Amino acid sequence: MSRTLSIITNTFLVFLAIAVLGGMLWGNAVYSRQNPGGKDFLVPWSAARSFLEFSANPYEDPATERTQILYYGRLAAEDEDPLRLALPFPVLLLYFPTAIFFKDFYLARGIWMLFLEAALVASAFLGIGLVKWKPPRLVLIAILLAAVFWLPAFLSLAAGSAVIFSSASLLASLAAMRAGRDELAGACLALASFSVRATGLFLFFLLGWIIARRRWRILGGTGMVYGFLTLLSFLLLPSWFLPFIRAAYASLRLGFGDTPASFLMQWLPGIGLQLSWALTGILLLALLMEWRAARTGDDLRLSWTISLTLAVSLLIGAPVDPFGRYMLFLPVTTFISVVFERWAGPHRWLGVAVAYVFLLLAGWVAVTGLGRFLEEFSLQAILFFTLPSALIAGLYWVRWWALHPPRVWADQARDK
Repeated sequence: MSRTLSIITNTFLVFLAIAVLGGMLWGNAVYSRQNPGGKDFLVPWSAARSFLEFSANPYEDPATERTQILYYGRLAAEDEDPLRLALPFPVLLLYFPTAIFFKDFYLARGIWMLFLEAALVASAFLGIGLVKWKPPRLVLIAILLAAVFWLPAFLSLAAGSAVIFSSASLLASLAAMRAGRDELAGACLALASFSVRATGLFLFFLLGWIIARRRWRILGGTGMVYGFLTLLSFLLLPSWFLPFIRAAYASLRLGFGDTPASFLMQWLPGIGLQLSWALTGILLLALLMEWRAARTGDDLRLSWTISLTLAVSLLIGAPVDPFGRYMLFLPVTTFISVVFERWAGPHRWLGVAVAYVFLLLAGWVAVTGLGRFLEEFSLQAILFFTLPSALIAGLYWVRWWALHPPRVWADQARDK
């Protein structure tokens, strides 16, 4: 009887999962048709389709013009985004599955969004595991909802940004490192590096940490993934490298991403540049000190330092991916976990609620509320500076607690 009941239960759960996934796919496809966009997915998907259907070099004009017609309904004007592919061919290979099986862009985008949504949820679980936190069910549900619906996640999802995959790969790499599976950690790290504009500073730190710890198998795993994808790329299209370099240079000349200097120089033209250099110097000095301490620290120090690195990377001065703010979900999780674990009684819930509202909902409030009264430049500046600045301040505020996990007697007595 119990075996029959178990079979029925498992069958019901399988059909329920299929129904949920089917509903999500249908919702994604409807959203895609009603909300055109998704350039971050459209450009590589269309380039991959051009290569697979017509053997067209994805970096040359025919493939680019096809993308423009698909997006604009015509060729792009001189003052519009040319939608030229600027990803290396090994990264483009990751878009091949959707390009092979789905000729309809809206359906392909819906499938891609489904993968991204799964990566959002996986990132939330991996982030919680990295900070060694077991939140109550109510807090866990709130964090999972935030992982999908907070503003940076929604914007990245709507654009089809691969930053979400890079974030999940980054966290999976750290989890594999902690478990001692260095080759797997290296493979995941290679996938995380594909969005280098969002993960560049973190990857630089982690490379130094790996060398200091002499964990060469991590680099071996990364090298194997790079080697395999690069070899496959040259077998499929031997002439991809030089056209890619030209396309990447053209994209660089167009400019991409915001910087602190771009905002400060508009606010204060006389001293904006000097202020941006001062901000860069202060943050770099603080970060180098923390990096040095993390070389010999434990797992919690590594997680805290990575969280700080991700928060600082948006204000360090280099142009960042417009969707790079999604990478801040790990710092948010780190901050909330420390507050919840170290505060006692009702203050614990109050602290989490304040952090949740300020860090996760403030973006929506700014867009829907302040957007009515502020110019676009002022709103963009507020969104650019507020969250990373608040996280840097918050991470330093909980630094001692985060780096000293054994709870002292006074903490335990206060909880009783």
